[in-house]
Amino acid sequence: MSPGGSVMQDVQAITELLYRYCMLMDAGDFDGASAMFNKAHVRMPAMQDVPGQVLRDIWHKLIVIYPCGTPRTQHMVFNPIVTVDADRTTASCQSRYLVVQQTDDFPLQMIAAGQYEDRFARDDGGWHFTFRDYSHLKLPGDLSHHLRSGTPHATPRH
Repeated sequence: MSPGGSVMQDVQAITELLYRYCMLMDAGDFDGASAMFNKAHVRMPAMQDVPGQVLRDIWHKLIVIYPCGTPRTQHMVFNPIVTVDADRTTASCQSRYLVVQQTDDFPLQMIAAGQYEDRFARDDGGWHFTFRDYSHLKLPGDLSHHLRSGTPHATPRH
């Protein structure tokens, strides 16, 4: 495969994957978000690396969905540092994330901040995730309205 376009277009396409993931998670579209990891392995806290296809089931078990059909969150990705390899078929990215949440009985606040470490590959379908490391939650906030009780990093409801 001979990659067309430029390295800057590659960086933009990879960055758009990061942003699309946030939009899908905030919409409660776990099918769409997990499909982004169909060709990936994922490192989860307190678990061995898992194939990306199982993320949908993990998210359905862990994340609280409200009557509006969403987790009432806003995921934001900041400062992506994308490195495209010389052959332009693989890349890596480090980025920071912030998640805020508000519900009827939970005021708007930061509930999580951390770092993503991602790897990507490009095939005839374009760029896709090949690896994500979810284990870098640096600043956990009150996750009690986001994660079901008994899950890692959940704190008791007030």
